[in-house]
Amino acid sequence: SNAENSMPKFIKKPSDQTVPQGGTIKIEAIVKGTPTPEIRWYKENRRIYNNDRTTIKNDTTTGKATLTIVKAKQEDNGVYEIKAENIIGRVDTTCTVHVSKKR
Repeated sequence: SNAENSMPKFIKKPSDQTVPQGGTIKIEAIVKGTPTPEIRWYKENRRIYNNDRTTIKNDTTTGKATLTIVKAKQEDNGVYEIKAENIIGRVDTTCTVHVSKKR
C-alpha cells in the first residue's frame, strides 16, 4: 500500500562553513523518505558530479548524504544546494561555503 510512502525530509540540514584554501569542504545532510529519495547536489544551479576533487556519498541506511571537495579553491566559494526527491515530492535546502584566502 502507499500508506508507508513519505515525503523526503531533512533530519539534519547542512551548515554554512568556512574552510581554508587547500583544505577540505565537507557538507553533510541527513535525509529520510520512503521510497529512498534520490539526492542531487547543485552549486549556483549547476549540478555537481563526482570528479577528481569532488566525492558524493549517499548512505541509504542512515540517510546521510555527503559532498566532499578536497583542495578547496576560491572558485568553490558559494551557495550549495541539496535536493532530495522521491515519488511523493521534493525538498531542498542550501548552505554557504566560504573559502578563506591563504595569508
